[in-house]
Amino acid sequence: MSSSSPLSVPVPLPFISAGWAPLHASILTLSYVGGFYLSPAVRRLPKDDPRVMRSRIKVAGIVTALGWAGTGLALWKAEPNPPHWCLHLPRLLLMLGIPLPLTVPSFLQSSILPLKPGLWEYLTSHLLPALFLPLGLTMTLFAGPIYVEYLWDNLPLPTLLRPSRTSGSKGALAKAREWLSGWWNLYGLRNFVVGPLTEEIIWRSCILSVHHFSGASKKWLIFETPLYFGIAHLHHAWETYKSKGSNKNALVFAALQSTLQFSYTTLFGWYANFLFLRTGSIIPPLLSHTFCNIMGLPNPASAFEDFPEHKLKISLAYLLGIAGFCYGLMPLTSPDLYGGSIFWSSRPTA
Repeated sequence: MSSSSPLSVPVPLPFISAGWAPLHASILTLSYVGGFYLSPAVRRLPKDDPRVMRSRIKVAGIVTALGWAGTGLALWKAEPNPPHWCLHLPRLLLMLGIPLPLTVPSFLQSSILPLKPGLWEYLTSHLLPALFLPLGLTMTLFAGPIYVEYLWDNLPLPTLLRPSRTSGSKGALAKAREWLSGWWNLYGLRNFVVGPLTEEIIWRSCILSVHHFSGASKKWLIFETPLYFGIAHLHHAWETYKSKGSNKNALVFAALQSTLQFSYTTLFGWYANFLFLRTGSIIPPLLSHTFCNIMGLPNPASAFEDFPEHKLKISLAYLLGIAGFCYGLMPLTSPDLYGGSIFWSSRPTA
């Protein structure tokens, strides 16, 4: 592995059984979704009922903690000829997409530095780029929807930068506080905190990393493993069918909605897997996931109806956002910007 990696210890060749990886993924996916329906009372209530949200937040947290611990233990036990545990533990975290600083004592590294990597090196070569670059790339893709939010005056901007028709509205700090307040309730906690965090741990840190160490190709890792993520969202079809009256029209509506949701979540899974593999960290897909949940599914047709006088500008914002995203996708996710990635570099020697 590259000497510039956040943790300069050797990473083994593939050591997980190719047959165990999909079994592991299926167990985690079924456990995460199936746990939501364990309670008969919860099954009868709509998903936005406070009792359902509390139950699902609890279940998601428990399943994720057990799945993460179980995956780490399986990787720990499966690796042949493991190194000293002082090296094995930080390497295990790295294999789960969690590179940490100040973890390897110098006497195990033959280094003149007391600890490797140092905090400043970790911040500049990994953490800060992982926090800002992929999120900026994702926001570029959403340039069109962001511009529509600007037209609605939903962005926390100074008065001078607001649309002229809303110049007398709340200040930037007041808007920012109002926006953040939406996180501190069950709905915000579920959609913007617990949902993205638990899903990224399960489908990226656990499922994707295990597939990588089973020797799967990059094509398989990026385009095939997100199907588990898409399938995990199909259970919403049943909820929609029930809420719409449990009739033929409800069935058609639920099928169409679930097909769209499956396509969108699978597409996002491709992108999230790509970010995880290229950066070697769970942070970029996690922040991008949260941002996408905040923005929702782009709807240019609705924007055209709401702001017909700005139709050309909205179209340009969408097109420029897509063009900017495509242009920056590879350079802004280069593993070198993040201190290297064990998932994207050439296969290391054992």
